[in-house]
Amino acid sequence: VIVSAVHPMFFERAFGITSTRVAARAVAMFGSSNGAGPCIYALKQDIDMNSATIRAPSCGIISNGIMNLNSDNITAASIGAVGQINVNSSTFPEASPSVGIAASDPCPTVASCAYLTSNPPATSPCTYSNLSLNSWTGTLSPGVYCQSVNMNSCTVTLQPGLYVFTNGLNTNSTTLNGSGVTLYIAQSSLNANSSTFNLNSPTTGNYAGMLVYQPTSNNSRANLNSSGSSDIRGAIYMPTGTLTTNSTFDNWVLIVTGDIHMNSSTVNVPANSAFAGSPRHGYLAE
Repeated sequence: VIVSAVHPMFFERAFGITSTRVAARAVAMFGSSNGAGPCIYALKQDIDMNSATIRAPSCGIISNGIMNLNSDNITAASIGAVGQINVNSSTFPEASPSVGIAASDPCPTVASCAYLTSNPPATSPCTYSNLSLNSWTGTLSPGVYCQSVNMNSCTVTLQPGLYVFTNGLNTNSTTLNGSGVTLYIAQSSLNANSSTFNLNSPTTGNYAGMLVYQPTSNNSRANLNSSGSSDIRGAIYMPTGTLTTNSTFDNWVLIVTGDIHMNSSTVNVPANSAFAGSPRHGYLAE
């Protein structure tokens, strides 16, 4: 909605300007009756859930394509899809699925996401190249991780900072711990098999609230399959990629993908949760 009107000028009359047009613009986003905006987005195509449990009582779920729900239990403030909604043997303790309007990418409203989009980190020089860790316990530092990065049967602690992966990150039977970290997946994908992630995003600075960032130029599929419950706090942003999960994740705050496939997954977004730079409302005013 754009509203404009002509208003008389005061001081500018000395320069021959007697009036000017003043305008205000408001942009509506998909939300719910209680004003809660989405925290799970599928911007490109579909949301497919099979035997999934979603607990997001203070925010919503939106698919810009179709939505397939099979044997799911979804507690959310809003559940919407632009295309067809197919429901089979699913329950909805709060909002029920309904047709919604297409959602815009929320990245411009999240300070850290907007910063990374405008200021992509350098992918060279390399801190490590072709890093392969097997049955290793230790600590890694922020930097540029070039070529393939593989962790097998490891327990790895990430020190606070930005980690740039030029060709993705692969973990197998690995526990990955870290506080104040941001993973930037420049190319390829994040693949976790029988792994547990206990990762918190930064609370201050340019990357506040951003845990995983995959630029729009990278449309790779991310696979997160955990061996137990993972504690992930922050935003997962991969707007053109596909996220496939078969895991239990607690404390996710914002998930933005192209497509989402959840199989036997449990996702918990605590009520009224937020992170630095995150808009926790259903509507934006510009």
